[in-house]
Amino acid sequence: MKRLTAVILLSVVIACFLTGCGKDRILYSKTNLKEYVELSKYKGIEVNTESDTMKENRDNVIANDILDNDFKRKITEGTVKNGDTVNIDYIGRKNGIAFSGGTSKGYELEIGSGSFIDGFEEGLIGKEIGSTVDLNLKFPEAYGEASLAGAEVVFTVTINYIPTDEDMTPAEYYDDLGFESYEDYMADVEERAIKNYLLNYVISNSIIVEYPEKDEEILLDMVLEAENYNAYMTYKTDLETYVNNETGKTLEEYTEELKSGQVTPMMGNQLVFYSILDAEDMEIDKKAIKDMMKEELEAIGDDITEEQLLKSYGEYYFEAQVVGEQVYELIRSTAVIK
Repeated sequence: MKRLTAVILLSVVIACFLTGCGKDRILYSKTNLKEYVELSKYKGIEVNTESDTMKENRDNVIANDILDNDFKRKITEGTVKNGDTVNIDYIGRKNGIAFSGGTSKGYELEIGSGSFIDGFEEGLIGKEIGSTVDLNLKFPEAYGEASLAGAEVVFTVTINYIPTDEDMTPAEYYDDLGFESYEDYMADVEERAIKNYLLNYVISNSIIVEYPEKDEEILLDMVLEAENYNAYMTYKTDLETYVNNETGKTLEEYTEELKSGQVTPMMGNQLVFYSILDAEDMEIDKKAIKDMMKEELEAIGDDITEEQLLKSYGEYYFEAQVVGEQVYELIRSTAVIK
């Protein structure tokens, strides 16, 4: 029995060698990545936290947090003046009933721009920031929407704040990101800066000898499938029609741009990460993939299925994210932080 088992196992090994049995993953499952990637050093990397590069990394992390969350200082006191841009919420009602197109939240309106019907912008001048006012107005007789032409309406407007171009400081916004203290936020910034440094070091110092064509085609097809699915779900049309209508380009032209602008850069990072995965003989954490998908489904909040999530993001997406995190944990665990 032992001999028979050994023979069977040997047969499986030979068959896999001859037919190219793939690894249990979506990307680069049948590719010997050693032929395509010359890995840089990825263990024992030294990080000088006092270096100019690390300072720049920290600044970039903070700048991205500010940009992603629109952390700009807001004027919340005083009165509205002509020429101010104000952030407002408003509801328009005709005969006490809200009408279509007459409601908005967080709308930024330049007072004096003439963007709204007569009396709207003028009615906010001199009003206190933070106050709510009712504006009794009348649509013009020649208004394009027949149901509102010449109609008397009431706009209830809340003046939220006047936005500025001045960035908030971390001490002003850390709690908006869920951190209990400024120190906790800055520790997180430091860790993200270290992560950026380490990953950039490994990626920039590794050499992609060439891109495996079959894998490039597979990844491009999966990205296109996701784009086609999203075009249908959002605009009820196929990707080719959407691209033609929105950009005037052919699907072939769009595909080439997608390949050079998104797929190839993404593939460069993946080739490095999956090569480290193979070099370390690491298995992909399938539970982490499931957990990440579950977390994303909860964050989206809509009633969508796991299958729809994969179609929207692309079948490869969550696997590639988890591989990147696994590889980073390995790199971080051996790094020398000074």
